[in-house]
Parts: sequence; C-alpha cells; structure tokens
Amino acid sequence: MSVDVVVDVSVDGDLNGDMAVDVPAKSPTATFTSPLASTTTSTSAKSSSGDRWLHLFWFAVGLPSFVVVTVAMMAAAATPSVILLCSTWDGLVSAPLVARLLLVGMLVAPAYFLFALFAVFGGSLLAWPFRGALVEGKWPLYSPQVQRYGAYGVVMGVVHLLLLPRMSPLAGLWINLMGGRCGKRLFCANPVGFSDLPLLTLGDDVVIGSNAVIICHQATRGSFRLSPVRIGRGVSIGTHAVILGGTTVGDFATVAPNSLVQPGTVIGKGEVWAGVPAVQIHRHKTEAAAAAPVAAARRALEVGQ
Repeated sequence: MSVDVVVDVSVDGDLNGDMAVDVPAKSPTATFTSPLASTTTSTSAKSSSGDRWLHLFWFAVGLPSFVVVTVAMMAAAATPSVILLCSTWDGLVSAPLVARLLLVGMLVAPAYFLFALFAVFGGSLLAWPFRGALVEGKWPLYSPQVQRYGAYGVVMGVVHLLLLPRMSPLAGLWINLMGGRCGKRLFCANPVGFSDLPLLTLGDDVVIGSNAVIICHQATRGSFRLSPVRIGRGVSIGTHAVILGGTTVGDFATVAPNSLVQPGTVIGKGEVWAGVPAVQIHRHKTEAAAAAPVAAARRALEVGQ
C-alpha cells in the first residue's frame, strides 16, 4: 500500500496572470492512488503532448506564415500614401529642390494618417476569421483555440505599432471593426493599450488617459482564460491605469491614475477607485458630480483646439 503526500496550495495572478506562487500547506493530506487515476493521468499526458506538438507546429510554420501575410497587408495599406508622396515629388520636377522637399514634407502627416486608416480596415479584414476564438471561457494553453487567438493577436500587435488606431478619432472605429462595441465620443488623446477587442464594451463619452491598459485575458499555470470587460458611459480612466478581465465599471465611475483593477471587479455607478490593487475611495452623490471629470477633460480639449 502506498500513500502519496499531496501538498499543493496555489495563489495565482499578476498583471497578465503569468505568476504562480506555491504556498506550503501546514498539514499534508494522505491520499490513495488507484490504478484508474494512473490511467487518467496517462491519457491526459498524451493529450497534453499532442497539444504541445500542435503548439510547436504553429510557432514553426503557422505563425511565420501569418506574419508574412500581415506584413503584406501593411504594405498594401501603405501603397496609397506612397503613391501620394511619389506623385507629388514627380509633379514638381521643375520646382526648386527646397520647394519640393517642403511640400512633400507637409504631406507626410496626411499620408501617415491615410496609411493608418487603410491599415485599420485591412487589419479588421485579416483578423475577421479569428474573431470567433475570442469568447469568454478557459482553455489549455496549447489548445487550438489559443492558437487562433494568437493569430488575432498578431494583427492587433502590428496595427498597434502605428499608434493612431489607439488614439481619437480612429480608436472607436478600430474597436468596432475588430469586433468590440464602442459608444460615441470616445476620447483618448494618447495611445491606449487595448487588447481582445471582441470582449470589450465601451459606453458613450468614455475618457481614457495615456498609456492606460485594458486586458481581457489571463494566462495562469498552463491555462488561458478570456473574460469580458464592460465600461459604462461617462467613465474616466486615469493615465497608466490597468483594468483586467471580467471587470465591470458602472456609469460615471472613475479609475484613478496608476491603479490596478483586479480581475472580476465590479465598480458601481459614480464610484471612485484607486490604488494597487484598486479599492473604492469615494462615491459621488449626484450624477452631475460623477460626470465632472469627463466634462472637465472635454473642456480642456476644446480650449486646446
């Protein structure tokens, strides 16, 4: 007769869910290992091995191929901008060199905006077949579901490098085209870290500070979890704030700068949360008071214009 001592008390969780800490138990538990349990473990090991081979095939063949396709899409998106600049340069062949350089230089910014616009539409088309992988649930880290999620992430990552799709006014269009739901008048003057857009819902008049991050996924101890994030109308999210999967933020709530909102948090209407991890520090008594941060941000924008 054999007795196995099982000591496995786990505490999981960090920003991306990649940390696992084993805490020793105070008293071990004696369990009897049956032949049936051994058979189950063997079957599970074979399945895990198959998933790992699939994972290796994806990284060796599938991922590089998809990256090539994505780069080709970006090159196609840049073509109109390149044509605009080159045709302008050639059309001024008789003009002085300084005048040609100045005019083409003035067109660089509009050409870059045009490139970002075409990249937003091209990226959404390329990611369309993989949007079905972004549904709420939990899967093994090496499963086909997660590989499809990786293909979607490649498009997200490449288009994110352009910065403009993560800023107003393209951010709302980008979210909706990629499968998310974004209300009217989204304001993010500087790049924001969006991910897993089909699981993201933003209400009207949301203000998001620079370098804030909204993440709908977690990877913990060999598993991968996707959970939706719902942001109500009139919400203000401070700069460098991090909101993790499964979070619901009520209307006119405020998440203070540099705060970490843990997975599954529910922030009520008009509440103010701050800290690491974020906790409630205040609650506005009226809707007008709760909407004040958003109104102030919009007034500052109008003054700046």
